[in-house]
Amino acid sequence: MSKNLVVWIACVVAADIVVTVFFVLRYLARQKANLATSGGAAVAIGGASAAIPSFLALRKFTDAIHPRIGELVRSSWSGDADSLPSVLTMALDEAQREAQAQGLALDRDLLKKVVEVSLAKHHVTKGAVLREALQKVA
Repeated sequence: MSKNLVVWIACVVAADIVVTVFFVLRYLARQKANLATSGGAAVAIGGASAAIPSFLALRKFTDAIHPRIGELVRSSWSGDADSLPSVLTMALDEAQREAQAQGLALDRDLLKKVVEVSLAKHHVTKGAVLREALQKVA
């Protein structure tokens, strides 16, 4: 191999190492910043507005509210489709209180989706009945 080729390859490898180290350090700094700011305050994805919570904060919220929604609906609902909207309103109110307690500013549509997914996992009622009742809830 010629001396110029070896120098050229060494320069490319050195540049690759510098760029890789730069991006790894940048990624780690962002992760550290996200962990530092997620201590109970509303956390946003990629610096967006607080209307879009981080996935970690949203996951923590859904893990906390899922069993409570199941218990609330099972204890309050008799199985009658006509009474389901009022029970869902109670579940949505409970989800809203939990979201506020965790510092999340979630709109009603997102809370409806959380309640819908939670109740689908609990197998409380058929999906069509649940979606119809959720449409009736304000």
